[in-house]
Amino acid sequence: MKYAPEERAEIIRTARETLARLDEKERVDRWNERNRDDGREDALEHWDRLKQRSEEPKLNRRHADDLTDAQRAEAWQAWVDQQIAARIAAEREFMLQVIGEALAEYVHRSNKKAKGELDDVIRPLRIEIAEQNGVLAELRRSLAAENAKIIDLPGSPLRPRSNVN
Repeated sequence: MKYAPEERAEIIRTARETLARLDEKERVDRWNERNRDDGREDALEHWDRLKQRSEEPKLNRRHADDLTDAQRAEAWQAWVDQQIAARIAAEREFMLQVIGEALAEYVHRSNKKAKGELDDVIRPLRIEIAEQNGVLAELRRSLAAENAKIIDLPGSPLRPRSNVN
């Protein structure tokens, strides 16, 4: 989905406003409320679990002595890569949450604005329809009154005429 530059700027502005408006506690509370309902892990528990995983690996001393420098460096590199991946995943999750909220606010505001504009256009049309309904009812009453009148026509044209001069 492509956005016009104005829409993109509006989305970014809304995201920044959302971040500025929400303090950390409010963000955590909202996150926890949302995630408890759908059965996902609590954000703080998730963070604690990630934090514990990020601690430097504790090697068994006996096992560590058996490792070569290259193996130690390889193990260290694997641990660093794991930590980077975990932090990137956490940051992506957070950014998706923030952008999702910003988009939701933007869409809500856009829908509200469009509804207001439509209401402004529809309101005069509704008034005109109501007036036309009144005129139509009056015409129907007039037509019913005209149809109810008895018309006294002169005699039948087929009847012989008498010539009295």
